[in-house]
Amino acid sequence: MESRLDRNKIESEMGNFDYDLKKMKAVGKKMKNKLDKSKKREKQLWIALFCVCILGVSSVFQRVLFLNGEVDSRRLP
Repeated sequence: MESRLDRNKIESEMGNFDYDLKKMKAVGKKMKNKLDKSKKREKQLWIALFCVCILGVSSVFQRVLFLNGEVDSRRLP
């Protein structure tokens, strides 16, 4: 009789363990998806920052050339 109760208790605990394991796997999968999305977003932000820097440098370079008089596109020949 006691062995049957022990066996039922063990089976119950194994069922709870399986349930907890499934929940942990689901949470792990969700966190992995969030991490992948955040890495993608971070990569996009770095690309955007790089493009803005290129535009800023080119703008400064054009102003320097224009102020030095080397390139004057407004002047008619």
